[in-house]
Amino acid sequence: SLDRLNVGVDELRDYHDSLDPDDNTFAHAIAPFPVRMPARVMPTFEQRGEAPPPHIPPFLPAFPDAHTFEHTPAFPGHEQAPAKQTEVVQQQRRAADKALLSLYKRAKTEQDAAAGGNKAGDAAAAAAGAAGPAGRAAPHH
Repeated sequence: SLDRLNVGVDELRDYHDSLDPDDNTFAHAIAPFPVRMPARVMPTFEQRGEAPPPHIPPFLPAFPDAHTFEHTPAFPGHEQAPAKQTEVVQQQRRAADKALLSLYKRAKTEQDAAAGGNKAGDAAAAAAGAAGPAGRAAPHH
């Protein structure tokens, strides 16, 4: 592509060297890419003031707090009973189905009520049209 522009690498280097490093053609400063976040440093046993187990040097990071690796059940109270888990899931599904059906019925009722006002007006216009001009009944043949 440089050949098509009749530019060599030397000219490109000269151009680059001639640029002012303080000249910023962008409205805002551009962050270097990729953005590097500072690493989270875990405290050591020494920094925490804890005594490490005998086989671990004190300069290594301390163990996380106990709550981070405790077992937390997905279904509190009956995590050991699969039948109860299934029953709870089924109850939640039934409740969701009931709520969805209620929402659908309410939306349908509101839609029918909005359309009902138009239907009453259409029925009155149809009755007036059947009476013919000036309110007289149209002749039947």
